[in-house]
Amino acid sequence: MRRRLLLLVSSSFVLLLTGCWDQVDIEERGFIIGSGIDMADEQKKQGRVLTLTHQFVVPAGLGAPMQGGGDQKAFDNLSASGESMFEISRKMTEQSSKLPFYRHEKIIVISNEVAKLPYLFGEMMDIFLRNPEMRRSIKVAVADGKAEDVLNTKPESEKIPAIYLDSVMENSFENASGMEPVKIGEVHEFLMGKMSYVLPRIIAREKSVESEGSAVFQGYNNQMIGTLNDAETKALNLIIGKAKQGIINISLNQKNITYEMEEAKSKIKLDTNDIRHLDVYVDINVSGVISETFGTENLFQRSTFKEIEKHVSREIETKAEQTIKKAQQELKTDIFGIGNMLKERHYDQWQQIHDNWDRGANYFSQSTFHVNATTRIRTTGNINKSKHE
Repeated sequence: MRRRLLLLVSSSFVLLLTGCWDQVDIEERGFIIGSGIDMADEQKKQGRVLTLTHQFVVPAGLGAPMQGGGDQKAFDNLSASGESMFEISRKMTEQSSKLPFYRHEKIIVISNEVAKLPYLFGEMMDIFLRNPEMRRSIKVAVADGKAEDVLNTKPESEKIPAIYLDSVMENSFENASGMEPVKIGEVHEFLMGKMSYVLPRIIAREKSVESEGSAVFQGYNNQMIGTLNDAETKALNLIIGKAKQGIINISLNQKNITYEMEEAKSKIKLDTNDIRHLDVYVDINVSGVISETFGTENLFQRSTFKEIEKHVSREIETKAEQTIKKAQQELKTDIFGIGNMLKERHYDQWQQIHDNWDRGANYFSQSTFHVNATTRIRTTGNINKSKHE
């Protein structure tokens, strides 16, 4: 009996000793902080050749100057090319002396050249979605140009370009014209749902990166088919209820007034009596303050107050209608999520048209949008006038 007990205890210790069989020392890990995907400069006769760039953190470059790390780069970009993302990843592993580690990755940047090819975006994202080390919070963006150029940006305020880019995208959303950061988990939903979507669009400068508008993707083939500029992206955010702070400039009596939004809400209603000629009612409500005036109007007069609110509402309606017109006539793509609303609220009717919603017969383009905006001014600031008449 004692011998059996001793054997059981000894076996338990053996199991405990195997608990760290796959442990990798931190010094042997290559911490990837950002990735970029471009078309390779040289293409083969058959097949498309991609270039993947990983941005690795160099810990020694993060130290303070007095610690000896001030003059060393805090990152290193490593690139490899191939016909599939898996092939490229294998080549990348062979080139690096450290094992790639993805759990600290912040952002994946896709070049617009890659994004414009049908189906390729979804195919590329497959390996990132399947990798168990990839967190669902990784941001995805489209570069206006080469993604590698974005990762080679040299910002003065940050040592690592990918971290700088991550901050720029977060901060730009505070402005209503900025696109809300899209995470890889949301991209997975887009790919599975086959609904059209938009991704943030970024432009690389020598020492900075700008978040400018958004890239529009067709849901059924995941192809980038166009872009929205800042004003159109602002209108999109207002329509779908994702706008945060932002400014709206109006002219009253030929003098400029700047209205600053502090809160914006949107409500969309659908009239599905004729599913092939849908009526979409968009109600936008904004509230904010007058942050700047160039005229001599007395802002304490109720008539002036109401006139400014009316002008702001009209400006919002105009921009929204222009963006809707572009989506219906030029892009022919449902960027407002109307298809999702139909699927969730009117499933039986959606089943009748889903193959022809924003493709084929394109019933989206035949829908009629009715936009109504309501504006409220909370305050005019500390004074009612800044100039003499």
